Amino acid sequence: MSAFLILSRPEAVRPDPDVAIIADRFSWAAFYFGVLWMLLHRLWLEAAVIIALRAAALWAVITAPDLAAAAVVLWAGLSTLVGLEAQEWRARRLIRRGYRLIDLVEAPDADTAFELHLSDLAQKSHRSSPPAWTPRPAAAAGPDAPAIGLVPWQKV
Repeated sequence: MSAFLILSRPEAVRPDPDVAIIADRFSWAAFYFGVLWMLLHRLWLEAAVIIALRAAALWAVITAPDLAAAAVVLWAGLSTLVGLEAQEWRARRLIRRGYRLIDLVEAPDADTAFELHLSDLAQKSHRSSPPAWTPRPAAAAGPDAPAIGLVPWQKV
């Protein structure tokens, strides 16, 4: 079971069939194909940073062959970081574009997560709304009435 983020477009009405469903888990595709995966999902800045760090590791190996072990560790660390954070970067990109996080669902796959989201919406629409709040009448307002700041109060 994985957690799935359900993100909705800013102008969407509920229920929206075009929601973005993002699994909050390790991404093996991003781990193996890091930069290509990021470019496919339009994560330009993140891809540029990973390219720069991998180029630095490659340059270190070319100029100082004794740093090869450190470069391999850096390369593996970057791949692990990308695999761990890729889905989070994707969700943040959508939120920057105006999408709203409307639900968080735990499900085995994205289709089931969407079905659970829709069933939760249906249950919420059938619930009765809570009673409207009506304020109690305030004590006699005047310059001598007890108050905390601008809020009149009285002992009950």
